[in-house]
Formats: sequence, structure tokens, C-alpha cells
Amino acid sequence: MKNRKLILYSCFYVISILIIGKIHRFSSHLYLDDPSINFKILMVMIGFILGLLMFLVLKQNSQKLNLTTFKKKFPSSEQVTTKSEIDQVMNRVQMRSVLVIVTTIGIFFWSMYLYRQFWNYHNFGSYFWATNFFLITTALASLWKNALFVMRLYKGMYVNS
Repeated sequence: MKNRKLILYSCFYVISILIIGKIHRFSSHLYLDDPSINFKILMVMIGFILGLLMFLVLKQNSQKLNLTTFKKKFPSSEQVTTKSEIDQVMNRVQMRSVLVIVTTIGIFFWSMYLYRQFWNYHNFGSYFWATNFFLITTALASLWKNALFVMRLYKGMYVNS
């Protein structure tokens, strides 16, 4: 399932590069001739609404996982009992949670920069990339509750270390 999502997003990314152009060099056929301020506001609002809807759907889906459904979904999972295994798992999960938070913030600022490029230079390619990155940001932001929980758990477990 995880590989399917990765393959699907990779295909979307390649198609975006072919149609829109590279992130730093947009296709010239996507420039708009002096769009109105209302059109630009409408387009930016559509991007934000899509991101908000994606965030709400993914946040609700991430809330549904509990231990019994996890055991049913992954019957071959093992219980971790030794301290060294727990430390290894906690270190890996803590680093991933920090990576989720930092990546989310970085991609968010990048998408805002690209929205600003769309606003100033009227290139629809920058709008598409900005919306794409904003959707990635909202997908990662839906994991923040779990990431912050892991960080608090890690801090609570290793406060004396």
C-alpha cells in the first residue's frame, strides 16, 4: 500500500514536470496576460480550499488506527520488550517525527513563495507547483498530532538521559 502511494505520487510528479515544466523554469505557454486581481484571489483560494479538504480527510483517517486494528492489519508484527529494542525504535521514530515537522514547515514556506511568484509574474506553472506543494504540506500536517505525541513520549522517557 505504501509503495503504491509512492509510485502514484512519483507518476504525478513526472507528469507535472512534463506538462508544467521544472520548478525553477516554468513553461512559457503558461504565462497569463495580466489577470485580474479577482482571478488571482480565486485561484489562490481554490488551492487553499483543496489543501484544507485534503487535511481534514487525512486527519480523520489517521485518527482511526488503534491497537486491535493494527494487529489485524499486520499479524506478523512482533512485540518489542527489551530495552535496547525499545531505545532503537524510539530513536528512529523520534527522528522521523522531527523530520515530518521540519519538512512540513519547509515545504509550506516553499509553496507560499511559489504562490507569491504566481501573484507577481502571472505564471500558471508556479500556481500548479505551489498548489502541489501545499497539498504535500497538508498531507504531512495531518501527521503532526502523532509526531508531537511521539516527541512528548520520547522526552518523557529519556528526560534523565
